[in-house]
Amino acid sequence: MSKPTKIKVIAGVRYWVDCKYSTDNGVTWIEQDDTDENDLLVRKVIPCVEFLDEEQDWYWCLVIDYDTGRIENWKNGFLVKAFFKVCDDGKYQIIDDTDNIIWDSDIDSRSSYVPAFLEIDSSNYGDNIYITIDGDGTIKDWDIAKDRIRELLENKQ
Repeated sequence: MSKPTKIKVIAGVRYWVDCKYSTDNGVTWIEQDDTDENDLLVRKVIPCVEFLDEEQDWYWCLVIDYDTGRIENWKNGFLVKAFFKVCDDGKYQIIDDTDNIIWDSDIDSRSSYVPAFLEIDSSNYGDNIYITIDGDGTIKDWDIAKDRIRELLENKQ
């Protein structure tokens, strides 16, 4: 079996305000009320949000280093406690060191909407991404996610 090196996440977040965030390395935490205006504001400040032409919408696009749990291109000093509702609007892939896809949520019919390895802080049966991201882009308690990824890949065989 190939060794995983990165995780790709493309998540269609339903409500961007479903998080707490800090732009100053955790000194001040911001939590917005649930309004359309605040949803737009949060979407604009959260790192790694991209407009995907093929989907004609905004997505949270993360590339996570498997060994460290660190997100590529994360804005330094930005922290997030995310509890984003995604349901069935996400694509999740596990990639090896030659950029081959070794697991794909679109192919694995046993997968939930959101894989368990992205529900670190809580569990909501595959509807939400529950993760906390530190100011250097590292996902808190990443070892839990790695264990779940290993289990997922072992069960795949």
